[in-house]
Amino acid sequence: SRRWLGVGGFNFQPNSTSILKYVSGNATTQAVFNGTGNGTASVNVSSVSDLGIWNRTMTNITVSADVMVNSTLSANSTSIVAGQQVGVTAKGFDAYGNENHTGGFNFISNSTTVLVYVSGNASIFDVFNGTASGTARINATAVSNLSITNSSLNITVSSGNMVNVTIFANASSIVSGQRVNISAIGFDAYGNTNNTGGFNFAANHT
Repeated sequence: SRRWLGVGGFNFQPNSTSILKYVSGNATTQAVFNGTGNGTASVNVSSVSDLGIWNRTMTNITVSADVMVNSTLSANSTSIVAGQQVGVTAKGFDAYGNENHTGGFNFISNSTTVLVYVSGNASIFDVFNGTASGTARINATAVSNLSITNSSLNITVSSGNMVNVTIFANASSIVSGQRVNISAIGFDAYGNTNNTGGFNFAANHT
């Protein structure tokens, strides 16, 4: 017959302390571990009285991320020019810092004239198109937990390359000796003002 030889109890050691954190139980016959990391770990059980004989590894224990409690938002750039796109990425985490993106996020710009939504809602990655000069704030809301404080960041959009010019004059007809003031304003493809470098003015008849 088999006799129980648990004299002195057992020591319990996980192969990953980031996934399973020891709580209590060494030198007894039962141990408690707290699941903290996202992944799979095993526990080695060794006899206190005879380390050479009683040494067993338990079946793998899988720890999954808990519910999302906070999130972060990042962008591939926080400054673009009109006509360019910006990609933003939201990540959700449980209380132990494990990633949990279940349900994804909804993204919204607080200025649809500066940043226009392109694609990505209900995922973790979203794309916006810069159209008007200015600064817009992007908010990401977790679909699975609306009580989480929205993650947000600012994106600045600058004018694109000048593609057309409008000229104004304070008079279209003057007499000899009078002056006429002429102004020029440059615009990009989206109608944003761009006067970089200024203008040179020349009359076709001097």
